[in-house]
Amino acid sequence: MQTVKPTQRLVKISLLLTTFCLSLPACGPSQHDLMMRAARRQRPTSGDEQEQEAKPKKQTATAAVTTAASEPSLKVQPDEPDEPAVANVETTDQPEPPAVLKVSPIGQRVPEAPLSEEERRRHAFRSIKKIAQALERYHQKEGIFPPPYKTVDGGFKGLSWRVELLPYLGYETLYQKFDKSQPWNREPNQSLLELIPDEYVSPERFDTKTNFQLPAHPTFTFGEGRTTSQRRIEDGAENTILLLEVDDRDAVPWTSPEDYIPKNLLQMSQELGELRGDGTFACWANGWPTLLSNSVTDEQLRAAMTHETGDYMVASMIHRDIPVTDLTDGESQTNAYAQQLQQQLQDVAEAVTTNPGAPKPIETIAAIEREDLPIAADVAKAKDRLRLLYADAIGDAKFEKAKATLATRMLAQAEEMTADPAGAFALQTAALSLALESADAAVVIEAIDRKVLRFNVDAFETNVDALTRFSESSSALGRTGIEGITDLLKRLTVVIHACVIENDYLRAAKLTRFASRVSDRADSDEITRMLNRLRSQLGAAQAEYDKSVEFLQIYREQPENVQAAAAFGSFLCCFKGDWETGLPLIAKSESSAFGKTAALDLAGAATLDQLVVLGDAWWDLSQRGRGVYRQAAEDRAVMWYLAAFEQMPSSLERMHVKSRLAEAQETLASSPLALCTQLAEAFGADLSINLIALADPATIQRRLAKADRDED
Repeated sequence: MQTVKPTQRLVKISLLLTTFCLSLPACGPSQHDLMMRAARRQRPTSGDEQEQEAKPKKQTATAAVTTAASEPSLKVQPDEPDEPAVANVETTDQPEPPAVLKVSPIGQRVPEAPLSEEERRRHAFRSIKKIAQALERYHQKEGIFPPPYKTVDGGFKGLSWRVELLPYLGYETLYQKFDKSQPWNREPNQSLLELIPDEYVSPERFDTKTNFQLPAHPTFTFGEGRTTSQRRIEDGAENTILLLEVDDRDAVPWTSPEDYIPKNLLQMSQELGELRGDGTFACWANGWPTLLSNSVTDEQLRAAMTHETGDYMVASMIHRDIPVTDLTDGESQTNAYAQQLQQQLQDVAEAVTTNPGAPKPIETIAAIEREDLPIAADVAKAKDRLRLLYADAIGDAKFEKAKATLATRMLAQAEEMTADPAGAFALQTAALSLALESADAAVVIEAIDRKVLRFNVDAFETNVDALTRFSESSSALGRTGIEGITDLLKRLTVVIHACVIENDYLRAAKLTRFASRVSDRADSDEITRMLNRLRSQLGAAQAEYDKSVEFLQIYREQPENVQAAAAFGSFLCCFKGDWETGLPLIAKSESSAFGKTAALDLAGAATLDQLVVLGDAWWDLSQRGRGVYRQAAEDRAVMWYLAAFEQMPSSLERMHVKSRLAEAQETLASSPLALCTQLAEAFGADLSINLIALADPATIQRRLAKADRDED
């Protein structure tokens, strides 16, 4: 007899595919990397205290495997020769030992003619990459990164980490000339300023000051003279900024124990990004160069430079490759490890595509062809022209209504500029900025959608970033009359749901708080209550997500650990709605009620009676659960009940099922996904299409036509 299979709810992502995608350096970390966070919660000590702790220690088998997986650039071997090696991971991108180099006074190295913009970019890119490689060599030898500075007699700050790094850059002879017992500005150290290595030189100035600095605010990784190791970085080395190139006004003498401390921690974005035009050159703590674009928010910058505050920074949120031309093969931003992961991603994607049981993706529209982003230099020039052309109009737009009107006009003009993509992109960017300063949500959404539809930008990040900035602007100005509240709440619901799917619970909570504030102004009490419940559940979801990746790590290392498998499977089913992947993991724990019910579910149903039995099993389980887990079990019961109800003849059994369905309808939603679904129903939002398709006018017309047909 043919098994009856109920219709699965639409799910946006496959966890398996996400695991590999987030592993790519250009996309951010893997789930595996994030799972190490809980093991790295100990606060780093000062540099002097950690030097003793960093001496090599004997590794257990489990520790060796973990290190090999989470730090692929390190060669992992046991320290004692009689202990068999558990893992020996070595990549082709491992930095080569530096050659012994000599350095002449900086005055002899100043070029006859100023470097071009592209030459300066290449110089800065090569420098930050070489410094990052030297930091990795130091880390490999000492087990930690160098402390920001060493102290001298009296407890005063001595020489910068940049001096300590000299042997790892190849300047051993220069390093030996320094007197480590004296501050940087005492002899003989003062005279050695002129011998600044090329890697620290600013290509704009060619003087003794450097722009390459560690993040050193007290809340940052290297604040208060602390140091750390890759494994002790709670947010993950791949998610934490190790090094950055600051603007010229913050340059310091290269031997001085000074590093980047923002003047205003809440407005960091205003202090960075001028030197290179399109953003700030930086490196993640795993050595991967990145461009912190000028669109990165202050909150994201702060999160990227801390490592122990539980701020859930994932590199994929803000990572961009540094656009530099005319690089040699050895200077490429790709490496063998990234290429290997890319191949793994392709293999998994193919498997998911050909697997009929794989979760269905949210609707996408293949017909939408978007342009590549214009060259950064062209955009910079277009912005300069834009400032001249629109200086008067922008100056006259002093009020919110005028800003919205000007933004609309600029968006229309950008649409006409089919032969000038850089100009159109600059116009769209300026229009979005103006719209965010207005009180018109409809113009904000239009500015987002126009950019998403025309250019190959990240639709998710563009929406989240713009709506977050709009919420901050609205809060700062104390607005009480935002226009287009209904459309704004509809878009917020879709984006919050996307954040939940992407495990981005903190930004989801921030947008939910904004939606709640907007809803208050619309006098919708029930909606406001739903949003407040969603906010509280998102905090719990973040904590459960952190636990889940730890359980996944344990399960990967110990496949026989059925408790870890069941715990991770529970997160997939209850928080992500991914029953396809999660149920088999839960079913491994056959001794638990959840495991037994999952095994029963996997067996399917061949008759109407068996459908009801499955519904009853999940319903009974829901009565013993709490919060999200209760909600998930009840939702699963409803799914099986609905599969049976329409086919059941009039009977006491049918009355029983109808009663359960009615009871479930009265239950308050108690999971992020369930609440997003309820909010979408309330606002008429469609959660089944992605954010690119959502911006497509053709999609909107189809949805309106469908709504008209439904009403008829």
